[in-house]
Amino acid sequence: MTKGLHHALRALTALATAALLTLGGASGATASIPPHFRLGGLDLLEYCRSQGDQSAVLHGATAYDWSCVDDSGGRHPLSFTAACRSQYTGLSVDRIEDFHDPTSVSCWRVASTDYFSPDLDAYCTNAQDRPGARQTGRTVYDWWCAAPEEGGSLQPIQMPAVCDWASGGYHAFDRFDDFYRADSWRCHL
Repeated sequence: MTKGLHHALRALTALATAALLTLGGASGATASIPPHFRLGGLDLLEYCRSQGDQSAVLHGATAYDWSCVDDSGGRHPLSFTAACRSQYTGLSVDRIEDFHDPTSVSCWRVASTDYFSPDLDAYCTNAQDRPGARQTGRTVYDWWCAAPEEGGSLQPIQMPAVCDWASGGYHAFDRFDDFYRADSWRCHL
């Protein structure tokens, strides 16, 4: 069993147990684990003000170029996940749809904080019939399925499909923790 699939199955078992305990045991009632879903965008101005700052400012062209600004013009880093949890009640996390589009950050409701790191080699080998995964750079966008023969073309890895496959069709959603760490992809349940 692959490491990623093992983590996914363990997390699903924990979620199912928690759901059953919440319902007071097996009483004939059926319940499904609440899925994740998109809550909406972020109000970064309100979040920065709640942190004691004056405003939110975009000073570049990527999602990481947002910061809070204090009364004297000093910039302070902000946490998208903290902003999501401040703006929306319940358990939520941020998800950056496109790192190069600073407006693509949104908040997602999650059933738990459980996630697993996908096994990209196993996905490429088993789901795409490729010899494995290949990293061509240092960012999360630099993963590809290797070419089946020498000189062949690399196939881009679609992370939503990876998380779907690795979770056994549970529809886990993809997000990264750090764009500049290629190994920071997570599949959230």
